[in-house]
This record gives sequence, structure tokens and C-alpha cells, in this order.
Amino acid sequence: MQNIATVKDIVLYGLLIILCILELTAYPMTLKLQNTRYPLGSIEFIRINKLKGNLACVFHWGSYAAWKLYPNIYIAEDGRYEEVYPNKIHAQVMNFNFQLNNNWFDLIKTHHTDIILLDKKNKSYKALLLPGSRKKWKAVFEDELSVVFLPADKIPKSLIYPKVIDYDKIVEDKYVTSIDFMK
Repeated sequence: MQNIATVKDIVLYGLLIILCILELTAYPMTLKLQNTRYPLGSIEFIRINKLKGNLACVFHWGSYAAWKLYPNIYIAEDGRYEEVYPNKIHAQVMNFNFQLNNNWFDLIKTHHTDIILLDKKNKSYKALLLPGSRKKWKAVFEDELSVVFLPADKIPKSLIYPKVIDYDKIVEDKYVTSIDFMK
């Protein structure tokens, strides 16, 4: 009886493993980045222009920005906010992104910022378009979802604007970074 149960288990688990392998080969796992959820065009703009420095961006885009723009960009915050960033920084980033109170611009005032990347739906984006803010920050690129702002007095003379953003190519190159794992 014990031998029958063992054979049954081997056959059952063997079939399960074979089905999983067939499933993975028939439908390989892929990561689909959507330009309606991630600032693919804006990150590509920053990358191809080799912009460097401190980036203030929507916190849930921070990890993607850090991955694609390393080593040229330092981000204000990313998804590791509970483990890595002080509560004060997290509060400033959230306030900057969502204008929780009148001190929404404190992040930029207290921490040197070279680039701002904002979601077009956020109040901060609309506030940066106001005449007073426009004197200090200028929108230099936008895609369907996001806008890149640079200090008005530090905009490079020649910027490269991607004519057609090939989102499939960006997704295809999702693991291509400047990180050298062999060091």
C-alpha cells in the first residue's frame, strides 16, 4: 500500500512539474510596463539627455527612476521609504507630490533639486505651471502621464527630444542599466 501511495505521489508531482514547464514555455513571463502607469517617455528623455543630479519625483516612480537612471540620478524617495528614508523626508515628498498643506514646496526649498518629474494629475504639477513658479522651473518634456521640469536658469542649450517613443523597446530594455555587476 505504501508503494502505491509513493508511486501515485511521484506521478502526480511529475505531471504537475511537466504542466508548469509547458505553461512557462508556452506563455513566458513578461513584465509589461504601461505608459499610462509609468513615466516611460520622461525617464527616457532624462536618460538620453544624460541629465544628472537630484530628482524629485512621485514616490511610486522612484524605484523605476533609480533603476533606469543610475548612476546619474539620485532620487528623493522610492518604495523603500519605510526602511531607508527618514519620516521627515517621506512627509516632505508626500506633501510635495500631493500638496497636503501649504508647505508643499519645502522638499525643493530644503533639498537641492536638479530635476522634477511629476504626474500631470497631481496638484503640484498645476502649481508649477503658475506664473510665479514658472520663473524658477520650466517644463522641458512631457509624455502622456508625466512632465519633466528643470530649473529655468539651468536648462541645457541643446536637449534631445525623442520624436517617437518606442515603448516596446523601452520595455524590452527594462533590465539594461549602467550598473556594472562585475565590479
